[in-house]
Amino acid sequence: MFCHSFYLNPPSLNSLSPLLSSLPPPESNVTVSLSSNSSEVQEGDVVQLTCSIHSTTGPLSVAWQWSEKQGSTSPQDLVSVDRDGTVRPGPGYRERSSYGEIRVERVREDIYTLSLYNALPGDEGLYRCTATEWVEAGTEPEQSWEIIGEKSATKTITVKTVGECV
Repeated sequence: MFCHSFYLNPPSLNSLSPLLSSLPPPESNVTVSLSSNSSEVQEGDVVQLTCSIHSTTGPLSVAWQWSEKQGSTSPQDLVSVDRDGTVRPGPGYRERSSYGEIRVERVREDIYTLSLYNALPGDEGLYRCTATEWVEAGTEPEQSWEIIGEKSATKTITVKTVGECV
């Protein structure tokens, strides 16, 4: 004997919208670590920083910043990677990025590398990788993105100048 159950008036997604939109967003437990090929490089060498992001729930965006060691200047945006993978160089680094001297790569879903080719003395300083975790909120047609977590890690890089030949 077979039993079938069915709704005469099944609930539509629209009728569930208030219930779905009232649910709190998932909690983020994102963590970030930053490592480099070396904390001290020679002028002209490559600085490579690896940003590892762990325990993610939603899509990520990653932003890289640089500031002087003493913190006398406000951080400058180097480059960012949006949730959709779009790479955007910071205003002061567009030229170097167009020459290929600054590159960012998404190695895996949770690992991003920043490479600065032909390191200059002015590249010396504090580098910060900030990972932002996102979740879709709302219902069609008014969906939007909300930040559910943001963490960052820093690494100090020293650039040794090459001595002049006599």
